[in-house]
Amino acid sequence: MPKSKNRTRLIDAYKDEYDCSMPPPWQEVHDTDMYKTKHELLYPINVVRNVAKLAAQTYFVFPSDIELYPTRNFISLFLNFVQENMDLFRTGNKNVFVLPIFEVMENQHVPENKTELLRMLKKKTAIIFHQSVCIVCHRVVESEKWVRSNETEGLGVFSVGKRTGRYMVWEPFFVCTQKEPLWDERMTWEGQNNKMIQAYTMCVMDYDFHVLDNAFLIHKPGVKKKKVQLVKFQDAVRWSNRLIKNISIELQELYGYSSNCSITYKTVMKKKSKVPFEIVKKT
Repeated sequence: MPKSKNRTRLIDAYKDEYDCSMPPPWQEVHDTDMYKTKHELLYPINVVRNVAKLAAQTYFVFPSDIELYPTRNFISLFLNFVQENMDLFRTGNKNVFVLPIFEVMENQHVPENKTELLRMLKKKTAIIFHQSVCIVCHRVVESEKWVRSNETEGLGVFSVGKRTGRYMVWEPFFVCTQKEPLWDERMTWEGQNNKMIQAYTMCVMDYDFHVLDNAFLIHKPGVKKKKVQLVKFQDAVRWSNRLIKNISIELQELYGYSSNCSITYKTVMKKKSKVPFEIVKKT
């Protein structure tokens, strides 16, 4: 944070004013015009996630991303689901509740419900999130059945699984409580893999991931065909990859070793006396 040159307090320097007759800033301001870009700063996405989660005044929290739109009326649907399934929320249970993620073509609207989403999937105007980038990172348990199952009344659990096997590099978005692990604040948005450490930790802690049947997330319209960040921020990505190697050692010290859990799609945790991880090349 830059130091004040005239000793002005931040609260006095900050002005929260905007002319509502002007176009919204996200239509006018380019990434190159932002303070972060001009000063070559990295976006501390996990700091933001942790602050938001810890500041929440509710028992349940849903740490999502700003460009992910949940099913309409999801909050009331979920709270009704809680009342009808109290056994899942007993003290000591290790359960979180996952919403599958999809993306739609740029010229499409966001589907209001699962019935509308299924029609779009058949027409291929909607697809699984990051289908062309990293489908294994966002494919939910029994996803093939989920996209063939009709919408039902209310909200329920469609499938349950661990972050193991074919889901070893899964990055689910889920409803949780304050007792779930926070995100590692050393990871940044530009460096990628910012959700993987928390997901690995929950794998080692033997969490169950309950996939909801009639709720989902839709990314802001427009399909991503490649990760531009990997090239644009390659220095930050390389730094994150090196950092994860050290973090993997820390996590094994804290939570123990599990051959079923992976910290990233490039690494498989392997128990050795001196080297607790092994880099595996993608084929």
